[in-house]
Amino acid sequence: RRVVPTRVASETIDRCVDFSRQRGLNVLIMFWYTPSWANGGRGPYAPPTNVADYENIAKWVAARYKGRVQAWQIWNEPNSTTFWTGTTTEYVNVLKAGYRGFKAGDPGATVVLGGPSFNDDAWIRDVYSRGAKDSFDALSTHPYQGFGDAAPESADDGSKWWFTHTPAVRKVMADYGDTDAQIWFTEFGWSAHDNATIPADHNWARGVTEAVQADYAVRAIQHARKNWPYVGPMF
Repeated sequence: RRVVPTRVASETIDRCVDFSRQRGLNVLIMFWYTPSWANGGRGPYAPPTNVADYENIAKWVAARYKGRVQAWQIWNEPNSTTFWTGTTTEYVNVLKAGYRGFKAGDPGATVVLGGPSFNDDAWIRDVYSRGAKDSFDALSTHPYQGFGDAAPESADDGSKWWFTHTPAVRKVMADYGDTDAQIWFTEFGWSAHDNATIPADHNWARGVTEAVQADYAVRAIQHARKNWPYVGPMF
């Protein structure tokens, strides 16, 4: 595939960050993808061979955008082999290195745990058990619905597939004495499309109308604000 020169990529990010700030928006950047030189060509979703490489670039990029980027998320959905091919321990090692780097480059930046797909409290508990506490300022999740057209208030059945499973994530944080940290929803929402071509076993891919999409988004925010004071920004 085409390789984009670093200078061009940096200029694009600069432009997006500046446009956002000019409009009064705070910025979160998700920092991921391992370059081939850093992991022996094992692919962008494999961790770096030496986590110090991630720490070094995190420090550099945080210093470059100090005062312009407010938060940095370390990886995307590392509970899914679609986006992370290392072990959970390797992720925690990257998380710790990234935290050191981002804080060295910009002590005022918020460092965010890589949001797992869905409200995966089991994976989050595993991360804590491997020493992740104190290596992020906010814990993020991606609380999509297991049935993609389900309303945000749909009852939790005890599995990670529900927006309303958020309290289970909070319980893990409480069990590890980490209730000073907020939960951020760094992805959530509903897709607007018809379901004519959705396979019967792809409930997560079901869509809604644009009117329902808007209604559910507002209701989700209202539900979180009413019931979960520990939830912060919702993207």
